[in-house]
Amino acid sequence: IEADIKTEIYQVNNALHRQICHSAQCGHHVKTNLTTQKQAYVILFTSDETLPFQTVIEYYSLRFQIDMCHLQCPHSHSTWLAKTALCWD
Repeated sequence: IEADIKTEIYQVNNALHRQICHSAQCGHHVKTNLTTQKQAYVILFTSDETLPFQTVIEYYSLRFQIDMCHLQCPHSHSTWLAKTALCWD
């Protein structure tokens, strides 16, 4: 519990999808505001079952920070796309 926010992480290893037939790690991240009792949920999946789930949460967080940076700076995003397109030629 940190600053009236309770964080709970539930993790399932070797979760199988019926159609894909591939095991994955699934995690459910729940944050509860103890003052208002409002909750926020995040469900994350990864095929790397060796990663600790806290690391998976950090990776997803960094990924969305990068996405938001590219959305806020369209010039740098288009420059990045141009550079990657040149690498594919």
